[in-house]
Parts: sequence; structure tokens; C-alpha cells
Amino acid sequence: MNIQQLTDIGFTENQAKVYLSLFKKPGIGAGEISKKISLDRSFVYSIIESLIKKGLVYSSLIKNKRVFYSENPRRIIDELNEKKFKVEKIAEELDKLKHSDNQSPKIEIYEGKNGLKKYLNEIIASKEFLTLGGGGNLNIFNILKYEHPHYFNSLKKAKISGKIICSAENKEFWRNNLKNTLIRVKSLKGSGKENSITILKDKLLFSLEQENPHVIVINNKDHAHSLRHYFSYLWGIAEE
Repeated sequence: MNIQQLTDIGFTENQAKVYLSLFKKPGIGAGEISKKISLDRSFVYSIIESLIKKGLVYSSLIKNKRVFYSENPRRIIDELNEKKFKVEKIAEELDKLKHSDNQSPKIEIYEGKNGLKKYLNEIIASKEFLTLGGGGNLNIFNILKYEHPHYFNSLKKAKISGKIICSAENKEFWRNNLKNTLIRVKSLKGSGKENSITILKDKLLFSLEQENPHVIVINNKDHAHSLRHYFSYLWGIAEE
């Protein structure tokens, strides 16, 4: 367990330091915590209070001294579920305010980790997809190292059908991870770059999965239809 794993799920860096300190040595005071993580004692108190409000830390009086303990780690899941419920309610309200489809942008650009999540969520939301790519070092799965098993499971549960043309080096990776799905995989020379093009029913997804990922979404049914013909040709010459 490290600080990065906790910040990935919503902890601040200092909250993560305090929380882990209490796991390693439960029942200590704010003064001892401040020495361990080199933060001002009054600041540590404010961090502890924020964790108490989240239900992740509790306190006790021992010999008139207030000491602190970390809660059962399952409480993190409860806290995230509570947050998820609040976000879903907000999303429902925002859905009522969003513009009609004819006012939505034709080209959308996303950056970073959230861009890759957008890319995968668009695929899962579709009934079928065609992807040319999946080569290189598969950096998308390094960036989404904790999330990507969830996406593979979602493809299976949603019974998404699809075809992937990837590099020969990565063909077995895709086949192993897409077992028991409706997705077929072939390889083609020249598909070894860290980028991919995915064709959906009425949009195109361009993903550049390097150090700073970029995802471009083109909302155009005609372009998507045209590229399906090119993909069909490549699928015909790709290797099983």
C-alpha cells in the first residue's frame, strides 16, 4: 500500500499520509503523527478532523490524552458509495439541463487519464465497435492499472460485440483478456503504434495513449460509416 493508491481514490496526499500512519501505528496522538510525516501539529489536527468526518478515523481518550485510530478499511468503500450516490443525483439534475443533440459539439477533445476513461466508456455504452490499434506498449493499461479489469468485465457483462486489429506482439494479450466475450481479434503489420481508431455507430474515437494521453471524439455518422468500409478491407487481410 502506498500514498498514490489512496490519492487515486480521492484522498489528498496529506490525508493519505495520516491514514497510513495510523494503520502502521494505531492509538497515537497528533503530535506523534506530525513528527512522523513532518507536518505542523495544528495542520495534522485539521487533516484528522477531515478523516473523522469521512468516517475513516476515530479517536479515544487514554490517560486524558486524545489518540486516534484508523477505521476498518471497508469503510473506504462505504464512503465512495456514498459519494457515488451523490454524484448520480447531481448527474440526473445536469441531464435535465443539457443541450439538445443538435447543439452538441461535433468534435470533442479529452486529455489525460479521464480521456482514456471516456474512450473506454464510449465503447462499453455502444452495442458494437471496430478498433484498429492496440499496439505499442499498451500504455492505456499502465495508466488505468487499477481500473482496466473493470472495463474488461463490463465488455463481457454488456455482451458488446466487436473486432480489434492489433499488432502481432499484442494479439495474445487481447485474446486472453477478451475470453468469453463477443469480441474477435486479428493482427496486422503496422499496427504497433500507441494510438488507435475506434468506429462506433455514429462517431469515431481517436486515442493517443502516450505519456499525456489525448482522445478525440468526432460525432459524425457519415464519417463513421465510411471508415467501416476501410476497416472491413483491413479485417479481410489481417491474420487470425
